Amino acid sequence: MRKSALFAGLIVCLFVISDTFAAGPQTPIPASLKKPAKTFVISKSGSYYLAGNRLCDANGIDIEANNVTIDLSGFTLTGNNNGSGIYMRDRINVEIRNGTISDFNYAVNDAYTYMAPQNNSANHRIIGVRALSNTQGGIKLYGPNCEVRDCSVSNNGTSASGNNILGISVGDNSTVTGNTVSDNGDSAQSNATIYGVSAGNNCIITGNTINHNGYMAGANTTIYGIKNGIGSTITGNTVNGNGYSAGSVYGIAANGGGSTVTGNTVYDNGSYATATVYGIYAYSGCTMTGNTAFLNGQGSVTVDGIYAGDGCTVIGNTAHSNGTFASGTVYGISLGGNDFVNQNTAYNNGGTNMSDSGNCTFGQNHAP
Repeated sequence: MRKSALFAGLIVCLFVISDTFAAGPQTPIPASLKKPAKTFVISKSGSYYLAGNRLCDANGIDIEANNVTIDLSGFTLTGNNNGSGIYMRDRINVEIRNGTISDFNYAVNDAYTYMAPQNNSANHRIIGVRALSNTQGGIKLYGPNCEVRDCSVSNNGTSASGNNILGISVGDNSTVTGNTVSDNGDSAQSNATIYGVSAGNNCIITGNTINHNGYMAGANTTIYGIKNGIGSTITGNTVNGNGYSAGSVYGIAANGGGSTVTGNTVYDNGSYATATVYGIYAYSGCTMTGNTAFLNGQGSVTVDGIYAGDGCTVIGNTAHSNGTFASGTVYGISLGGNDFVNQNTAYNNGGTNMSDSGNCTFGQNHAP
């Protein structure tokens, strides 16, 4: 009986040792609760964890090695409104997860050396991070093949000036999914460009909530809830309340040809904006199916609930109540040329429910 118990205990011990070895050693990043700490520099590949809340006097953490994992362990990196919470340049395969980064210039800033190969900065994962109250932006990843998932990015870039106030930014072939991006770029100053999500070519942007970014931004600002490059997929996102009293406003801008925009709900963007408002804007050659755009551009100037460029496929979308009280031209669904248009519904928009460029192919649409 005693031998059996001893043998069982030995097996359990071996499993524990095996699991610990598989995980590899983890290096603590010390807490600093009373006074700002100097930048913690990671110069070797491996796994690191934040041991407690950490006040920082410049960059919080500098990553100078590839193949690094940082678990924030539910704690907070707090800055003094400059530097980056986590900064890396020309790094590959970094994962950051599970904590809060606040009061820096950027929460996460992935830089790259100009004219260096783009793949010198690639394959990063940001998971379950709160990027809060940073002065310029939240999560900025330049390189390709990145993932930003289940993050909350809010109240960054308040009253900021200049271009590129960012909620989340990723490079080509990246995935942005399940994030909430809200209240970034509020009261931004003139000539700022504010992005809820900015993505490169061939990206997947799905299941995100993008709301109330660019509130009361200046008259010459441009607001994008979501903007992407060529060949991307934008699906199942909710984009609302962005660009109130701003300049030009795009709820979704599928700005590259060949993108697919499916099942998104886009509403109440660009109220009282001073320039053109698009609920959904799709460049030439895009496919737009099952989207709903309503109440965009209330009291604004020129408004398109849904705009489809040349050669788009436009099926099963609904556009209603866009451009109410607008002072300029309003279309519920505005078509370029050579589009295929079928099973769409457009009604109660503040101008023309559906445009007819004269060379589109129409199926059965409801657009009184």
